[in-house]
Amino acid sequence: MVGGKASDPMLAAYFVKEIGTYPPGSFVRLQNGEIGVVSHRGATPTTPVVHAILAPRGAPLSFPIKRETTRQLHEIREAVSPDTANFRFGLHQIWGSEAAL
Repeated sequence: MVGGKASDPMLAAYFVKEIGTYPPGSFVRLQNGEIGVVSHRGATPTTPVVHAILAPRGAPLSFPIKRETTRQLHEIREAVSPDTANFRFGLHQIWGSEAAL
């Protein structure tokens, strides 16, 4: 239910198909312990492209590292709160010049 009204399952399925289970901008923890930001949809709705920003022990990486979540080591373990990342980074580091639009 959304706002007291039942949501349309077909509409929800369409959104998942188009933007994936983890929409761009979502923070996630990978199987290897890294925390990253979903940059865009991947090959399937459950395998987005993620840019790791924190190492497994929480240290900031020098620069975001692109991770393909189709690989077992980089599968998404869970979604996390942006507060978990507790690290500032520029949107241009993930999305390049498109972030300025």
